[in-house]
Amino acid sequence: MQSDLNSIYRLHITMVRKAAERILKNSSAAEDVAQETFIKYIQYTRKQKKIDHIAGFLFRVATNLALNQLRNSKRRDLLLQQMVSESIDVTVSIEDQIALRKVLSQVGELEAQIAAYYYIHGMNQREISDLLSLHRRKVSRLLEEFRTRARKLLG
Repeated sequence: MQSDLNSIYRLHITMVRKAAERILKNSSAAEDVAQETFIKYIQYTRKQKKIDHIAGFLFRVATNLALNQLRNSKRRDLLLQQMVSESIDVTVSIEDQIALRKVLSQVGELEAQIAAYYYIHGMNQREISDLLSLHRRKVSRLLEEFRTRARKLLG
């Protein structure tokens, strides 16, 4: 069991860390999320629960933990200050990134999760529906609801 855990950790730690860092834009916070993700994995498997797709499980847990951290108001203020002061080499403007994270912190968990997969991780609707075992139309509907809420929240 321990050797299996070590190999799973070595195989997936980079993916887990990067998934969290894309959301949090903070490598230290992403490392914390990565460690907590593997703790959740250990707890889940100790309950004799089988995981068919370990990478998908870890990716979902890391994304959820990162989104939960983003919702924390103290961390949100610090994150916004860091994002403004950092030079970010992406095609999305800083203002759009700040707005996206503001909206993500104020919507429901599933809606935020789907929006993060789509807007932050760059996944398409089919990939998201496969990952979450949801119908693609539900993913599409939730993304549209997210866009509607974003328009209302951002004016």
